[in-house]
Amino acid sequence: MKDAKKPPGRPKQSVTLDKKQEIRCTEEDKAQWAHAAAKKDQKVSAWAREVLNKEASKE
Repeated sequence: MKDAKKPPGRPKQSVTLDKKQEIRCTEEDKAQWAHAAAKKDQKVSAWAREVLNKEASKE
C-alpha cells in the first residue's frame, strides 16, 4: 500500500478492554518492572498480565 493511501491514525487493536486496571506504585517500582519486562523482551503491560495471571491461577 502506498503511503498516500494509508488511513490516518493507528489501526484498531484486536483486544479491547471495558475497564482499565490501575496500580499505584513508586518510580522505583516502575523502573524495576520495566527492567524485568525488558529481560523477557515484553512491554510492561504484557509482562504484568503474565505475572498476575500466573499468580492468580495458583489460588
